[in-house]
Amino acid sequence: MVETITPAVCGTRKRQLLALGLFALGAVASAAALGAVLGLVGAAIGTGAALVAAVVLAVLGALREAGVVRFRIPQSRRQVPERWRAELPLPLWSTGYGAGLGLGVLTYQPVATFWVACAAALALGRPLAGTVAFALYGVGRTIVLLLPARRGADPATIVERLAGRRRTVLRANAIALGVCACLLAASPVAGARVMPLGSGNHMDPSAHASG
Repeated sequence: MVETITPAVCGTRKRQLLALGLFALGAVASAAALGAVLGLVGAAIGTGAALVAAVVLAVLGALREAGVVRFRIPQSRRQVPERWRAELPLPLWSTGYGAGLGLGVLTYQPVATFWVACAAALALGRPLAGTVAFALYGVGRTIVLLLPARRGADPATIVERLAGRRRTVLRANAIALGVCACLLAASPVAGARVMPLGSGNHMDPSAHASG
């Protein structure tokens, strides 16, 4: 993907900047929408089971990234359609690429973090929090494209360097997921208890009468 939005592909530096901007817009908007939907669904179905699932997934993800256990994570092996660049005008294909990658579920995920984030958004059941968190995910997708946009940087070299640091990235990700599991387990949602109506006098106005 980093080799797609370049001056050589886009035609000019100005068109490249336009493509990057539209890609960012598509990625952030689609990711934020996903976070909002997950938060709404979590609020509707309840957060108890989702929270347990999120903690378990975070722990398993941390163990996977650390190399302790091995398992495949659910994902689509496809990337965004290459033919869009030949068939569609630049504003459409650059925005479409961003939207596809921002959604996450439509493309390849090399680590388990995305799915843990989805479970966490369900568990918290807060649309605004989900929107903000996943918007940052869209920003992260965009930053990867901005790296080779620096003057003199070669996209192929950037990709090779990132691939060469895979073990370091996985270790850092394992630590991050471990911290995430602890935060989820200690979150207010985990200790929240719903007090049933009528179980006491807290709803009775007469209990607070002054005289």
